[in-house]
Amino acid sequence: MDWLRDINDQRVHRTTKQTPIALYKKEYPYLQPLPQEHYDTSVTGYRIVNNESCIEWRGYYYVVPSGHMHKSCLVRETENQIIIYADNDSELISHPLAAKGSTDKYIGRSNKKNNSSTPVKIKEIIERVESMGPVMGEYIAELKKHKPNSLRHHLLRVLSLRATYQKQDILIAVARGLRYKVYESSAIENFLSVNADKKNEITLYSQKRPSNED
Repeated sequence: MDWLRDINDQRVHRTTKQTPIALYKKEYPYLQPLPQEHYDTSVTGYRIVNNESCIEWRGYYYVVPSGHMHKSCLVRETENQIIIYADNDSELISHPLAAKGSTDKYIGRSNKKNNSSTPVKIKEIIERVESMGPVMGEYIAELKKHKPNSLRHHLLRVLSLRATYQKQDILIAVARGLRYKVYESSAIENFLSVNADKKNEITLYSQKRPSNED
Protein backbone atom coordinates (compact mmCIF):
# COMPACT_ATOMS: atom_id res chain seq x y z
CA MET A 1 0.00 0.00 0.00
CA ASP A 2 2.81 2.44 0.86
CA TRP A 3 4.55 1.73 -2.45
CA LEU A 4 1.34 2.27 -4.43
CA ARG A 5 0.53 5.51 -2.64
CA ASP A 6 3.99 7.03 -2.38
CA ILE A 7 5.67 5.82 -5.57
CA ASN A 8 3.41 4.28 -8.22
CA ASP A 9 0.54 6.76 -7.88
CA GLN A 10 2.98 9.66 -8.13
CA ARG A 11 4.39 8.68 -11.53
CA VAL A 12 3.18 10.55 -14.62
CA HIS A 13 1.44 8.13 -16.98
CA ARG A 14 2.86 8.22 -20.50
CA THR A 15 -0.63 8.24 -22.12
CA THR A 16 -2.68 10.46 -19.81
CA LYS A 17 0.28 12.71 -18.93
CA GLN A 18 -1.07 12.76 -15.39
CA THR A 19 -0.42 10.84 -12.21
CA PRO A 20 -2.93 8.13 -11.14
CA ILE A 21 -3.61 9.99 -7.89
CA ALA A 22 -4.44 13.18 -9.79
CA LEU A 23 -6.89 11.37 -12.06
CA TYR A 24 -8.45 9.62 -9.07
CA LYS A 25 -9.14 12.97 -7.36
CA LYS A 26 -10.87 14.20 -10.55
CA GLU A 27 -13.00 11.04 -10.90
CA TYR A 28 -13.82 10.61 -7.22
CA PRO A 29 -16.90 12.93 -7.14
CA TYR A 30 -18.50 10.85 -9.93
CA LEU A 31 -17.87 7.40 -8.50
CA GLN A 32 -20.95 5.47 -7.39
CA PRO A 33 -21.09 3.29 -4.29
CA LEU A 34 -20.97 -0.48 -4.67
CA PRO A 35 -24.35 -2.24 -4.32
CA GLN A 36 -25.19 -3.22 -0.76
CA GLU A 37 -26.13 -6.75 -1.84
CA HIS A 38 -23.86 -9.15 -3.68
CA TYR A 39 -24.68 -10.11 -7.27
CA ASP A 40 -27.05 -13.08 -7.30
CA THR A 41 -25.18 -16.06 -8.76
CA SER A 42 -27.89 -18.59 -7.89
CA VAL A 43 -28.54 -21.49 -10.24
CA THR A 44 -32.24 -21.86 -11.15
CA GLY A 45 -34.39 -24.41 -12.94
CA TYR A 46 -37.88 -25.90 -13.06
CA ARG A 47 -38.75 -29.30 -11.59
CA ILE A 48 -41.95 -31.35 -11.35
CA VAL A 49 -42.93 -32.49 -7.85
CA ASN A 50 -43.02 -36.30 -7.92
CA ASN A 51 -45.32 -38.85 -6.26
CA GLU A 52 -43.25 -38.67 -3.07
CA SER A 53 -43.83 -34.91 -2.86
CA CYS A 54 -40.18 -34.21 -3.71
CA ILE A 55 -38.26 -32.47 -6.45
CA GLU A 56 -35.06 -33.99 -7.81
CA TRP A 57 -32.04 -31.68 -7.94
CA ARG A 58 -28.51 -32.84 -8.77
CA GLY A 59 -29.27 -36.41 -7.72
CA TYR A 60 -30.95 -35.56 -4.40
CA TYR A 61 -34.64 -35.36 -3.47
CA TYR A 62 -35.88 -32.29 -1.60
CA VAL A 63 -39.23 -32.48 0.18
CA VAL A 64 -42.00 -30.11 -0.96
CA PRO A 65 -45.08 -29.35 1.21
CA SER A 66 -48.11 -31.51 0.46
CA GLY A 67 -50.61 -30.30 -2.12
CA HIS A 68 -48.08 -29.59 -4.86
CA MET A 69 -47.50 -33.03 -6.38
CA HIS A 70 -47.08 -33.03 -10.17
CA LYS A 71 -46.85 -29.24 -10.23
CA SER A 72 -43.95 -27.37 -11.81
CA CYS A 73 -41.87 -25.46 -9.26
CA LEU A 74 -39.00 -23.04 -9.71
CA VAL A 75 -35.90 -24.18 -7.82
CA ARG A 76 -33.07 -21.84 -6.83
CA GLU A 77 -29.71 -23.10 -5.62
CA THR A 78 -27.63 -20.64 -3.60
CA GLU A 79 -24.23 -21.22 -2.08
CA ASN A 80 -25.63 -23.25 0.80
CA GLN A 81 -29.33 -23.93 0.29
CA ILE A 82 -32.13 -24.97 -2.08
CA ILE A 83 -35.21 -22.73 -2.26
CA ILE A 84 -38.41 -24.04 -3.88
CA TYR A 85 -41.10 -21.67 -5.17
CA ALA A 86 -44.79 -22.13 -6.01
CA ASP A 87 -46.17 -21.20 -9.44
CA ASN A 88 -47.12 -17.75 -8.06
CA ASP A 89 -43.43 -17.13 -7.19
CA SER A 90 -44.06 -17.39 -3.45
CA GLU A 91 -41.49 -19.38 -1.48
CA LEU A 92 -42.71 -22.86 -0.51
CA ILE A 93 -39.75 -24.16 1.45
CA SER A 94 -35.97 -24.05 1.71
CA HIS A 95 -33.49 -26.79 2.59
CA PRO A 96 -29.76 -26.92 3.29
CA LEU A 97 -27.88 -27.94 0.16
CA ALA A 98 -27.10 -31.65 0.21
CA ALA A 99 -23.53 -32.38 1.24
CA LYS A 100 -21.46 -33.67 -1.67
CA GLY A 101 -21.19 -37.44 -1.49
CA SER A 102 -24.02 -37.82 1.05
CA THR A 103 -25.59 -41.29 0.99
CA ASP A 104 -28.97 -39.97 2.18
CA LYS A 105 -30.70 -38.91 -1.02
CA TYR A 106 -33.75 -37.40 0.74
CA ILE A 107 -33.41 -33.90 2.18
CA GLY A 108 -36.03 -32.69 4.64
CA ARG A 109 -37.48 -36.10 5.44
CA SER A 110 -36.59 -37.80 8.70
CA ASN A 111 -37.86 -41.23 7.72
CA LYS A 112 -38.76 -41.75 4.09
CA LYS A 113 -40.33 -45.16 4.76
CA ASN A 114 -42.83 -43.81 7.25
CA ASN A 115 -43.52 -40.73 5.18
CA SER A 116 -43.92 -42.32 1.76
CA SER A 117 -46.83 -40.82 -0.13
CA THR A 118 -49.66 -42.65 -1.81
CA PRO A 119 -50.13 -42.03 -5.54
CA VAL A 120 -52.13 -38.98 -6.51
CA LYS A 121 -55.76 -39.81 -7.30
CA ILE A 122 -56.68 -39.77 -10.97
CA LYS A 123 -59.39 -37.19 -10.25
CA GLU A 124 -56.78 -34.74 -8.97
CA ILE A 125 -54.54 -35.40 -11.97
CA ILE A 126 -57.43 -34.73 -14.36
CA GLU A 127 -58.26 -31.47 -12.56
CA ARG A 128 -54.67 -30.26 -12.92
CA VAL A 129 -54.56 -31.14 -16.61
CA GLU A 130 -57.92 -29.48 -17.26
CA SER A 131 -56.71 -26.29 -15.55
CA MET A 132 -54.11 -25.84 -18.30
CA GLY A 133 -56.75 -24.81 -20.86
CA PRO A 134 -60.03 -25.71 -22.60
CA VAL A 135 -58.39 -27.99 -25.18
CA MET A 136 -57.25 -30.31 -22.41
CA GLY A 137 -60.82 -31.34 -21.62
CA GLU A 138 -61.19 -32.67 -25.16
CA TYR A 139 -57.80 -34.38 -24.91
CA ILE A 140 -58.81 -36.15 -21.68
CA ALA A 141 -62.07 -37.30 -23.25
CA GLU A 142 -60.21 -38.79 -26.24
CA LEU A 143 -57.69 -40.50 -23.96
CA LYS A 144 -60.53 -42.08 -21.96
CA LYS A 145 -62.01 -43.36 -25.21
CA HIS A 146 -58.84 -44.59 -26.94
CA LYS A 147 -56.28 -45.12 -24.13
CA PRO A 148 -58.31 -45.97 -21.01
CA ASN A 149 -55.72 -48.36 -19.58
CA SER A 150 -52.89 -45.84 -19.82
CA LEU A 151 -54.86 -42.66 -19.04
CA ARG A 152 -52.91 -41.91 -15.88
CA HIS A 153 -49.55 -42.43 -17.57
CA HIS A 154 -50.28 -40.03 -20.45
CA LEU A 155 -51.76 -37.32 -18.24
CA LEU A 156 -48.80 -37.40 -15.85
CA ARG A 157 -46.40 -37.28 -18.80
CA VAL A 158 -48.17 -34.22 -20.21
CA LEU A 159 -48.10 -32.54 -16.79
CA SER A 160 -44.37 -33.18 -16.53
CA LEU A 161 -43.80 -31.25 -19.79
CA ARG A 162 -44.62 -28.05 -17.91
CA ALA A 163 -41.19 -28.23 -16.31
CA THR A 164 -39.54 -27.81 -19.71
CA TYR A 165 -41.99 -26.05 -22.05
CA GLN A 166 -44.32 -23.07 -21.94
CA LYS A 167 -47.95 -23.93 -21.24
CA GLN A 168 -49.12 -22.29 -24.48
CA ASP A 169 -46.72 -24.45 -26.48
CA ILE A 170 -48.05 -27.60 -24.80
CA LEU A 171 -51.61 -26.57 -25.66
CA ILE A 172 -50.61 -26.09 -29.31
CA ALA A 173 -49.00 -29.54 -29.36
CA VAL A 174 -52.06 -31.16 -27.77
CA ALA A 175 -54.39 -29.40 -30.23
CA ARG A 176 -52.27 -30.72 -33.09
CA GLY A 177 -52.47 -34.24 -31.64
CA LEU A 178 -56.27 -33.99 -31.47
CA ARG A 179 -56.36 -32.75 -35.05
CA TYR A 180 -54.44 -35.78 -36.31
CA LYS A 181 -55.98 -38.21 -33.78
CA VAL A 182 -52.64 -38.88 -32.10
CA TYR A 183 -53.10 -39.06 -28.34
CA GLU A 184 -49.89 -40.59 -26.96
CA SER A 185 -48.02 -38.24 -24.64
CA SER A 186 -44.77 -39.31 -26.32
CA ALA A 187 -46.02 -37.90 -29.63
CA ILE A 188 -46.84 -34.59 -27.96
CA GLU A 189 -43.39 -34.53 -26.36
CA ASN A 190 -41.69 -35.33 -29.68
CA PHE A 191 -43.56 -32.50 -31.41
CA LEU A 192 -42.46 -30.07 -28.72
CA SER A 193 -38.83 -31.21 -28.86
CA VAL A 194 -38.73 -30.44 -32.60
CA ASN A 195 -40.88 -27.31 -32.78
CA ALA A 196 -40.63 -25.57 -29.41
CA ASP A 197 -37.88 -23.88 -27.45
CA LYS A 198 -37.32 -24.63 -23.82
CA LYS A 199 -38.89 -22.60 -21.01
CA ASN A 200 -38.17 -18.86 -20.94
CA GLU A 201 -37.31 -18.88 -24.64
CA ILE A 202 -39.39 -18.00 -27.70
CA THR A 203 -42.59 -19.89 -28.53
CA LEU A 204 -43.32 -22.53 -31.14
CA TYR A 205 -41.79 -22.07 -34.56
CA SER A 206 -45.12 -23.26 -36.00
CA GLN A 207 -46.75 -20.06 -34.79
CA LYS A 208 -44.48 -18.13 -37.14
CA ARG A 209 -45.33 -20.17 -40.21
CA PRO A 210 -48.02 -19.26 -42.77
CA SER A 211 -51.49 -20.44 -41.72
CA ASN A 212 -51.65 -22.99 -44.57
CA GLU A 213 -48.74 -24.99 -43.11
CA ASP A 214 -48.93 -27.56 -40.32
